[in-house]
Amino acid sequence: MARWTAWCGAVVAVAAVLACVVSATDYGQESEADLLEKDSYKNGDTSLVYVYVQLNNHTAPIRTKYFPKIDEFSMLEILNSSRWMKNKNVQVWLAWGNKFVTTKKHFSDGKRFVGSWSAVVNFKKGKPQEIVWAGSCDECTPQLCVDDACTVKDPGDCHDPKELKKDPGRCGMKIYLAFYGEDKQGHTMTSDGSLPERFQKYSFTMKMYEAAAGFWDDWAPDWKAI
Repeated sequence: MARWTAWCGAVVAVAAVLACVVSATDYGQESEADLLEKDSYKNGDTSLVYVYVQLNNHTAPIRTKYFPKIDEFSMLEILNSSRWMKNKNVQVWLAWGNKFVTTKKHFSDGKRFVGSWSAVVNFKKGKPQEIVWAGSCDECTPQLCVDDACTVKDPGDCHDPKELKKDPGRCGMKIYLAFYGEDKQGHTMTSDGSLPERFQKYSFTMKMYEAAAGFWDDWAPDWKAI
């Protein structure tokens, strides 16, 4: 799994949004402008995904950018975002460049927070068709559900300076991104099979959600082992 991170300790104004300051970017051999115009992909190509965070209805959204590879299961992470985990007004959404946008989802109900989301980009003959959220609240009670996503509780160290120094992404926003369909060379995309939701039938549900939230050090290698 590829891990893509953006640090949201400071923001700068970019057009009509606030952009998180990113210490490093990876465009590959294509510029951001090139990726915005690109409309056909093969497996392994670089793509451009924006993640928007709106703290309330009265402020401009904050935007982070990521460059996941086509059909590579990836985690898009906003570091230093645990400070929003009890703000019930915070909403998150994704955009595939300037073409497709997901619906908005809340990060918290004010007490519990969404440890991670999953999203899929659907392709047809190498052309992206949409970017949509995956998953549901089928595996948790309505009281633990926020916008079709199961929530988790603070394990007790979400604001521990020592833990945050070791992992600035702890208790923050995490989005697992996968791809479905076929690339422009006719190859079937398989990364959607790695989404956490695909392994619910193998695992104890809340333990799986806590693992996806990154509460455990050994969460990544094998979902089926959870």
